[in-house]
Amino acid sequence: MKLATAQTLADDVSRIDERLGQASDDLESARAIAVSAADAFERSDQLSALARTCDGQGPRKVSLETFVLAGELDRVVLAASIHLERMTSGRYRLERTDAGNNGRSQAGLELRVFDAHTGVARPPGSLSGGEQFQASLALALGLADVVSQGGSASGRVFEALFVDEGFGSLDPEALGQAVDALHQIHATGRTVGVITHVEAMKEDLQIGIRVDRLPDGNGSTLACHPEI
Repeated sequence: MKLATAQTLADDVSRIDERLGQASDDLESARAIAVSAADAFERSDQLSALARTCDGQGPRKVSLETFVLAGELDRVVLAASIHLERMTSGRYRLERTDAGNNGRSQAGLELRVFDAHTGVARPPGSLSGGEQFQASLALALGLADVVSQGGSASGRVFEALFVDEGFGSLDPEALGQAVDALHQIHATGRTVGVITHVEAMKEDLQIGIRVDRLPDGNGSTLACHPEI
C-alpha cells in the first residue's frame, strides 16, 4: 500500500514537473509575443506619424506633395527674383516662406516680397498694382527659365511668352523696365506676344497686329506693323 502511494506521488510530481515545464515554455512564448507586439505597436505609431506628416498634419503642416513642390518653387523664385530686381532697380526680390497665412493653414508655398528699402519682407498683396504686375511677370519669366533648364523640371524650352495686359498700371519708368525684360527674353530666341492698349507699348513693338472694332460693332479690322 505504501509502495503504491509512493508511486502515485512520484507520478503526480512527474506530471506537475511536466506541466511546470510546459507553463515555463508558454510563459517564454508569451513574453516573446509581448515583445513582438510592442515592436509592432511602435512601428505602427511611427508609420502613423509618418502618414500624418506626409498628409500635412505634422507640426509644420507641410505635406509631402507640398515639400516637393516647395523645392521646385525655390528654383522658380530664385530665377524670378533676378528679373524682379532688374525691373525694380534692385528694390524687390521674391522669397518663399514656410509660414502660412495663419496657424491653421497649410504652409510651404507662401511667397513674400523682400523690400530692400525697408529691409522687411512683406505679403505680395501689399504691393501697388504696378508692382504686383511686375512680380507676376517676373514669376512667369522665372518659370520659363526653370522649365527650360531641365533637371527635375521638364527640360522643355518655352519658345513663346504671351502677356495679356497689365502694362497700363505701370508708371513710365516701371513700364520701361518691364519692356526691357521682355526684350531680354526675346533676345534669347523666344517669341514674346503682348496684348495691350498702351500706346508706348505699341510704339516699342517691332512686329504687331492691331485690331479695331468696326463702328457698327459687327466686325473688326486688322492692320500689321509698321502701319499701326
